[in-house]
Amino acid sequence: MRIHFKNVHLCSLVCFEKAKYNMVVLEVQDGPYDSETGKCQIGRGKNGQGIVNVKNKEKLIMKRMLIVEDDDAIRTGLCQSLSSDTLDTIGAENLMSARQRLDAERYDLLLLDCNLPDGNGIDFCRELMKRIPIPVIFLTVRDSEIDEVAAFRAGACDYVKKPFSLMVLRERIAALLERAEKRSDLYVDRRYRFDFASLDFSVDGTRVYLGSTECKLLAVLVKNSGKVLSRAALTDALWEGGEELNENALSVAVSRLRGRLGVKSISTIYGLGYMWVGDRE
Repeated sequence: MRIHFKNVHLCSLVCFEKAKYNMVVLEVQDGPYDSETGKCQIGRGKNGQGIVNVKNKEKLIMKRMLIVEDDDAIRTGLCQSLSSDTLDTIGAENLMSARQRLDAERYDLLLLDCNLPDGNGIDFCRELMKRIPIPVIFLTVRDSEIDEVAAFRAGACDYVKKPFSLMVLRERIAALLERAEKRSDLYVDRRYRFDFASLDFSVDGTRVYLGSTECKLLAVLVKNSGKVLSRAALTDALWEGGEELNENALSVAVSRLRGRLGVKSISTIYGLGYMWVGDRE
């Protein structure tokens, strides 16, 4: 896809894509866009416009981890060290910031300190488990068995004591994300509960019934929650050889799904595609 930006710096573009559409600039250089290699390049267009070709991350599923740590140096170091091609790391300096980020966006994992300036991480974890099912790893200087047991009882999946090995922490994070991925047939947030294994779907506690196409569409959108999926990618996922379908087939499927789940549950990003927003509508 091609987006035109006038008088925009690359750093601004990166901020734009990372913050809003989960899209990524893979490479910057002069020359045409290579659709086979998927390289993204920048050049000059007509009337002085910068032309940027971007590739959506829908082919590279990115996980998102929120790191709640009040020490600026540790938080920045963790974000930089743990970030990878498949894991996006975002920092929060206190519980208030963490609440705001968790309410605004969906995360796959929470790395949480116990001692924070505006509250206790264990109490926050217990509160969080009542409304957002998210895997939690504690990273803390508290080394007593009482604190460790309290953390697990609050809903934590793992407990890592400082000082820690960065290599071991990476493996713990990877293992936890892998276990969570194996349970990807279940989606739960504050409004929706979808069990794709048993085809049991509910909205605000009320069961809804979905057709085959609607179920497949919902599964693709939910698996890529918070990411923009192009019409072409969705069509390919729902119907093999989708280029032969009427161009309105996807629009009809999206409209029917919205009718059952709520109009704002699926966001239309004009010119790009669709994105599942769920209870953040």
